[in-house]
Amino acid sequence: MQWIKILKNITENGGSRIVLECQVKSSYPVSFNWYRYNNPLDKRRYSIDQTTFRSSIYLNNLKESEAGFYTCEVSNGFQTLTSTGFVRVKNP
Repeated sequence: MQWIKILKNITENGGSRIVLECQVKSSYPVSFNWYRYNNPLDKRRYSIDQTTFRSSIYLNNLKESEAGFYTCEVSNGFQTLTSTGFVRVKNP
């Protein structure tokens, strides 16, 4: 398994919409998990789109309280990869 797209650091104005996306290449099915400061994200609070080898999380109407480190974790049962990016929110 290898990364095709990793998380990047993002700086955006409050009230904006951002997308965090990670993508892998794997010979086996994968599962994705998302974290903020190592705590699992509440999937009811965030919009998450997932395909076979890609996962995206949408942060709509970005708030200062949503700033921080986000981690995408992907596993295929044999290997686990993590990618972390920082979201910085500035005042519009």
